[in-house]
Amino acid sequence: DDTSFVDNRNLAVSATARLRFPAYGEMRLIAAQSRYEEDDPDLQRDTESLTLGWALPLTPTSNLDTELGYERVDTVDTVDATLTEGLVGKAALTWELSNGTAGLSIAQTNDPGASRLTLQADRFLDLGNQTVTASLGATQQAGGTVAAIGALKWTYEADFGDFSVDLGRSVAADGVDAEVTTDHLTLDLNRPLADFWIGTDPQH
Repeated sequence: DDTSFVDNRNLAVSATARLRFPAYGEMRLIAAQSRYEEDDPDLQRDTESLTLGWALPLTPTSNLDTELGYERVDTVDTVDATLTEGLVGKAALTWELSNGTAGLSIAQTNDPGASRLTLQADRFLDLGNQTVTASLGATQQAGGTVAAIGALKWTYEADFGDFSVDLGRSVAADGVDAEVTTDHLTLDLNRPLADFWIGTDPQH
């Protein structure tokens, strides 16, 4: 069995300034910095970014959210040092429907060593005591192949508690030239064991 556990540490800080305009939505300026470290193998990744965003209501039931910025990813390990920097951004269009929401998005982000482009469609369906959240898309690291991504989550609310089934696939770079595909399936049951009252019982 080659399974091993690696100690890692994450430290992140960000600051956001917002300006709201009655007819033109909200503008925001986001500055962020983070550090990711692993002990074995020795790895340190520093990420710095500055992004300008704009959330604009197009109609009473649709919204456009855009971001454009600059990001720098500096990765150092025991073998090499890699710097990835350039423009990052996204554009997401969402609609409010009678039974939920729908959306389309395109985003450019940075992986260690290369940029990544992701296209995705989303749907949230409200069925009363049941909800369905679904997404389907494609992602590609610069110079790599296109990979399918997606997720599907069904939640049922009952008297005994909430039950959900969550499955999906994601793709991300774990390091330079090291793309990782992750598949997951999760079953979740939240059930209250008992009701406890502090003070006077509201039924008496």
